[in-house]
Amino acid sequence: MDDIEAQSYISGVNKKYRGLASRLHKGFLQQGCISYVKTIYIGYEIDGKMVGALYRHEDRVEVALALDENRASKVLIDATHLTWRTMPVAAVVKVESDLEESLPLVEEACNRVRTGKNTLSRSNEFFAEAKKKRRFAEEILRKKKKGRVAKEVKRKNKSGGTKIQRPKTVKNEAEITVRRKVQK
Repeated sequence: MDDIEAQSYISGVNKKYRGLASRLHKGFLQQGCISYVKTIYIGYEIDGKMVGALYRHEDRVEVALALDENRASKVLIDATHLTWRTMPVAAVVKVESDLEESLPLVEEACNRVRTGKNTLSRSNEFFAEAKKKRRFAEEILRKKKKGRVAKEVKRKNKSGGTKIQRPKTVKNEAEITVRRKVQK
């Protein structure tokens, strides 16, 4: 089997995680998967059905898998951000112990596809709703972070720390400019 494209993709993985990505790739191949490379991932199929998709990141390797969406594991996360209809979870691999826990999951995903047990097929509406929820959660986190920064500034000011001047808003600057022109 020609594996040049996959090896090229893996060579672009952060050096710290390259060996983990290579071993995950071999795990899929040992299960009889056919691999192909798209711009941002390596896809794995059995009989034309998706089993997994390996993504490289700066700080990890992520592998979407054709597992039950309620499958529990310390390395699995929800994978709605990847928008795979048949792969609801992803394994996040950063260290050797993550890899050791992920390889049996790769085998399980392959067996689910091979035996026809992977019947999940999420709708467009599901992903639209998931995206709304992620945005809402991100907004809440942003507001919480903003609140923590404001409390820290308040605490520093009360304890005699440096006073931080807030920049004037555009509205205030416009009012000041208008007043000066009128007064002259």
